[in-house]
Amino acid sequence: MPASLSRFACFPRQIGPAWPHFEEALSRHALNPSRLSRCRYKQVRFDAGPGCSGPLESLPAAIPPQYAASSFPVKLILFLFSMLSASASSWEPVVWQGERAFRLRTAAWEAIVSVERARLVSLAAADTPTENLLLTAADQKHPLGFGGHRLWLGPQVSWSSVWPPPKEWEMSAASEVEVSGASLTLILPATKDSWGQLRRHYFPAGEALRCEAEVSGAARPVQFMQIIQTPPSSVVTVPARVSAEWPAAYAPVSVTSTARPPSVFPEFSQVSRSGDFLSVRLTGQVGKFGFPPAPLRIQKGTTILECRPGPYSGTVVEFPDGGLTTQVYVGSPANGLVVELEQLSPLLAPPSARHAFDLAVQRLP
Repeated sequence: MPASLSRFACFPRQIGPAWPHFEEALSRHALNPSRLSRCRYKQVRFDAGPGCSGPLESLPAAIPPQYAASSFPVKLILFLFSMLSASASSWEPVVWQGERAFRLRTAAWEAIVSVERARLVSLAAADTPTENLLLTAADQKHPLGFGGHRLWLGPQVSWSSVWPPPKEWEMSAASEVEVSGASLTLILPATKDSWGQLRRHYFPAGEALRCEAEVSGAARPVQFMQIIQTPPSSVVTVPARVSAEWPAAYAPVSVTSTARPPSVFPEFSQVSRSGDFLSVRLTGQVGKFGFPPAPLRIQKGTTILECRPGPYSGTVVEFPDGGLTTQVYVGSPANGLVVELEQLSPLLAPPSARHAFDLAVQRLP
């Protein structure tokens, strides 16, 4: 919601036992219960507050059915929610580094998607929008590619060559753009093979930015490979989910194979453990490591970026890399100094499938 917008209403407090449900719904949808103040004559004020955002249209679904159509105040609240939803933040056209782009602002973060690079290129805390948490190339000729949010279909070993990825995914502008309020869709150029048509969708999901990929018309099984490039100074924190299957809570994985990785192996200098968490960092040697599905965190100053695994849809063919679908890649001087956060899908059957992950930004005190 634009910072200038602050809609509110006062009405008799006749909701009775329904009130806690409304307060809980407001909390989940970023309306900030601390801004709820009681007016004179036992009335209640709903104040959206500056920077409010979220899928407000789903608020009525959070209200128990016994209260949903029972009284005038309840109906008034639902009407106000619909007004707030209609006023939620929208993607707006901007120019970013001389490129045509779109920007979305929420109370927590600011995101920029470049049309010419067909991807998310900047994500920053709302109060420091110039401090990009992603690694993005200054121009489109950088050897590491366009940077930001990479999206490929794999497994990588099934490409015509293991590197580079098809230019339609990595080095092309979007062929079409669709904007509807807080939802932005980029349609990528089609490849000249059996991979199908790839689309990127960006929209808020609670307090996070959801990055969703969709393929249609595929003639082969696909694995979504969604990658966030971050600066080489990044230290990635991962929960150490130890199990009998993965006693080290991780394993080395390879771009040239989808076979189950070994569960016992020598230690790697890039990975260390402290208590319940693993840390992965760049040491100068290239490495790629897989983890059971988990959020990946980096910290830049007082800002935390969390890359969370999300939902997928489609028929599962198999789980490459033994199901270690959360991965981290660290580069080297020869391969490029970068730390990549990866959330991958299982191998999904054609012709259509979806996969998503979430990016959340948090400011420390």
